[in-house]
Amino acid sequence: MSPYLFAIYLDELSTETNQIKKGCYVGEVILNYVMFADDICVFCPSAQGLQSILDVFQAYAESHGIIFNCNKTACMMFNTLDTSCIPCGDIHCYRVVYL
Repeated sequence: MSPYLFAIYLDELSTETNQIKKGCYVGEVILNYVMFADDICVFCPSAQGLQSILDVFQAYAESHGIIFNCNKTACMMFNTLDTSCIPCGDIHCYRVVYL
């Protein structure tokens, strides 16, 4: 039941994320994250677009009392011509802490 309730709680996040029109397009459908239980995988074809999506996640977290565990967060970027992982640069995941 918990994964289902979590998905309902994050439903508005999907709407907000899709409004910025960043992510990967499959036909006319935009895909910018997938979620299973409490795990989220965010993806975008550009570092700038990825940061824009993470900024939307950050704002949503702040307004809904969600804490992302940035210690468990990883960033991987792949070159289209090479399958090796390259540095992510200045991608930031901010930890939201409420006192």
